[in-house]
Amino acid sequence: MLCTRRTVCIPLRLIGSFHTKYKFVQLDASADVIETCRVQVDRYNSQLPEKCQLDHALPLPKKTPAYQKHVLLISPGSGAWKCDWQSKLELSVEWPYSFISKLKNALLKIDGSGGILFNAICLQHGKPLLPKTSMDEYAAFLVIPDFRIYNVHKERIEEFAHFLTGNEICSNRPPPSKLLFNDFLRGASKTIINKESPVGIESKPIENPFEGEIYDRSLVLICGHGKRDTRCGVIAPELVSSLYKELGDVDTDIAIVSHIGGHKFAGNLIWYKNFGTDIKGITKFDALWFARVMPGAVPLLVSKVLKNEIIENFYRGGVSNKRNE
Repeated sequence: MLCTRRTVCIPLRLIGSFHTKYKFVQLDASADVIETCRVQVDRYNSQLPEKCQLDHALPLPKKTPAYQKHVLLISPGSGAWKCDWQSKLELSVEWPYSFISKLKNALLKIDGSGGILFNAICLQHGKPLLPKTSMDEYAAFLVIPDFRIYNVHKERIEEFAHFLTGNEICSNRPPPSKLLFNDFLRGASKTIINKESPVGIESKPIENPFEGEIYDRSLVLICGHGKRDTRCGVIAPELVSSLYKELGDVDTDIAIVSHIGGHKFAGNLIWYKNFGTDIKGITKFDALWFARVMPGAVPLLVSKVLKNEIIENFYRGGVSNKRNE
């Protein structure tokens, strides 16, 4: 796993131990659920180009991207994903999506900046995510694993890149603060001690430039990046509707997410289960990646997950920030 220089990583563990002990089960659906899903696949394929057909006979790869942080740009407007997301987000010149290419370019100047997964999300149901300020010059990011929303001014891209990676920026201007993302995960408060002060000289606290707002809910992300692949664009709205029927009374938000891979295995979704913070202030979570989920299978999938059971037929893999105890 990738670790940042000068800091101690709190690694995200792929498929290994979770905060919850899950039971893996095989799909044991009633005949009507199986038939409903089959009909839905046929209906979607009738709407899709020949090169974009769903094929549920293909074996599902048990693989997720290897990442240390998931940085999610929050889109303004509930329908932004339908018209504002370009095929590749970093090619967009429209604000706030143009922030992504600038942030990626800033990260290229920093050693050890890998392990960051970028996406845009568009909230469909749940707690409002955008800060109550003008977003003309700010971009809002939900960052996992700390589960905080950062409101970042367009003039502070390099500082935010430094904060995320915990490394020096290769430029003539030194970073304004030494408070790093992993310092924050280890429980740093609003101020920290300047570690580079000479011995014998009183240290001064450094203000945290990106304190962020706590995000204390679970989150289901549904791939719906239609301009990247038609399959996800067609399936996502019905998955949103089905998930909301099952999770409407649960502390779980539902959002559309840009490309997360595996389009031919649509519908794809990520379920971030938030278990709250430990005594060090670190948010505990598990991430479950699912694929080939049809709207007709959502009630079964949700009921199993809420009982800490995972249907292997839909399971792509998982990520957790659980540490060895």
